[in-house]
Amino acid sequence: MPAPDSAVNEFTDPEVVDVQVGEPFAVVMSDNGPGGYLWHLRDPPAAIRLRREDDLAPGEGAPGATGERVFELEAVEPGMHTLRFERRRVWEPGADRAHTVVVNARVS
Repeated sequence: MPAPDSAVNEFTDPEVVDVQVGEPFAVVMSDNGPGGYLWHLRDPPAAIRLRREDDLAPGEGAPGATGERVFELEAVEPGMHTLRFERRRVWEPGADRAHTVVVNARVS
């Protein structure tokens, strides 16, 4: 999958994001794919739609560097919504790290 369109607001490792209802936005999480740890969006609220997710590899010539996991989302209802992300290996129980993002979705 290609990276999000340039028209999409991108937020890297955010804690709070302000968005417009109906406009796509992307949450970009620093990843450690080579170690098997990947970020996952856990049980998103009904007011937030996951449009797509993708892994972005580190730049060339950067052995051992971490990549990024991109979650392209869209708020479908106004209000404050909480997104919970977990970084884990799919073959191991539990997460080694968690991150919460509060989405402030408003109508323009």
